[in-house]
Amino acid sequence: MPIKSATRGTKLQFFAEPVDTGESIIIAIPNSFKHHTFYIQTYPAANITAGKIVIESTDLVASPTDFNDFGPITNEITLTTGITATMVIVTVEGVYLFIRIRVSENVVGGTFNVSYVGS
Repeated sequence: MPIKSATRGTKLQFFAEPVDTGESIIIAIPNSFKHHTFYIQTYPAANITAGKIVIESTDLVASPTDFNDFGPITNEITLTTGITATMVIVTVEGVYLFIRIRVSENVVGGTFNVSYVGS
């Protein structure tokens, strides 16, 4: 997976287009960033009947593309329970070097994308 570098206040997309399965690009986070906001957009929200994602991180600078070295920084986010709007915002605090999104349960009935803004 390709790696993109985050810059303060600039929104980055984890996927090139809305998806229903798979792993995202990896975003390299400057170590000065402590506040991380994820915008989860579903298309169309009313039709999604299943699907979960996890926001994950690794600190392995030498091999950030080794997917076995990523661990969750959030609980699984269910794309069907409680999502009546088409966007959910998740905030996380801490220092992370690399972040990605992993689909832990395939999305059924629609697609989603996730954007990131850090500071």
